[in-house]
Amino acid sequence: MSEVNFRRSILGQFTDPSKMDLLFKQKLANFTLDWTEQFGRPLFKALTEADRHALVSLRTPLSNTQAEFDAQVLALTKTIIDSLNEAELAKATHNIEANTKGIGQLEAFLTGKGLVGAEPHIKFLRTLWNLRHGAGHRKGEAYERAADSFDVEQRGYTQAF
Repeated sequence: MSEVNFRRSILGQFTDPSKMDLLFKQKLANFTLDWTEQFGRPLFKALTEADRHALVSLRTPLSNTQAEFDAQVLALTKTIIDSLNEAELAKATHNIEANTKGIGQLEAFLTGKGLVGAEPHIKFLRTLWNLRHGAGHRKGEAYERAADSFDVEQRGYTQAF
């Protein structure tokens, strides 16, 4: 029995998950509520019924293989990057170039709100997007740079994810 299960089942205590994938899902749900309360619109569009599996199946890779890593990178990017609420970000962002999409819209929104410290998060999302591009297409230089950024070769697929 895990420590979390013991605390919840035996001691009757509320305990946050300890597994990274479950903790991520919990924090994503809390973040979504907080963002909507703060800005009056959701940052992420709700996943459609046909795409809901992406969040449900999101987990730490079970095996240290390229295929498992690619599948989880695709699920993660569908959940957070592909689901960015671009229409609402565009409405809330003034003086943005017409062709700006996704992560660029989020960056413009955050800059427009005067929020500081977003640069590492935007960089993370762009690097993750490059991993996603390599997971869904032939791997090229952008994927290799992203994999290097996450130190995939040294850490292995499971740890890097």
